[in-house]
Amino acid sequence: MSTKLRSLKPLHELVETEDGDFFMVLEASSDAVVEYRNATTSAARMVDGKLSGWDGLHDAEPKLVAACVYRSDKDGKLVADRDGKARPVGIAKVKEWPYEVTRWFFDKIKELSPKLVDKPTVEGIDRQIEALRKQREMLLMTAGEDDVKGKASTSTIGDISG
Repeated sequence: MSTKLRSLKPLHELVETEDGDFFMVLEASSDAVVEYRNATTSAARMVDGKLSGWDGLHDAEPKLVAACVYRSDKDGKLVADRDGKARPVGIAKVKEWPYEVTRWFFDKIKELSPKLVDKPTVEGIDRQIEALRKQREMLLMTAGEDDVKGKASTSTIGDISG
């Protein structure tokens, strides 16, 4: 007995802009998901093995849109380039669009690609809670009184009124 797998054709939706341009939004391919997740992960800045910030985190969104949105005609046929191949609109084009448009496409791609973003699990949240407990214990062992009570430390630089 075999298992029935869903169609290999990506889910898609035809979109028309107010300007009369047509685009086909496709479900994220495996390649697009990998690129999106890599862009998100590579944005994490680590110092001494700890997350200290994000560099370019928001580049992931337009990159995903650039990989999943194609020019189309009003009947949903993808528009081919000079080589006769349909290609996604590309990052340069997406970065020209108003953010509201890019965000709309991003949200539509997430809707068509429900596995794009992992949903939280009880096990995953429990791991995060345990990590926070350990971090709290370390802070209590090494912190000064102001850190424990959450007081901000201040220092006087001098008269800056001029």
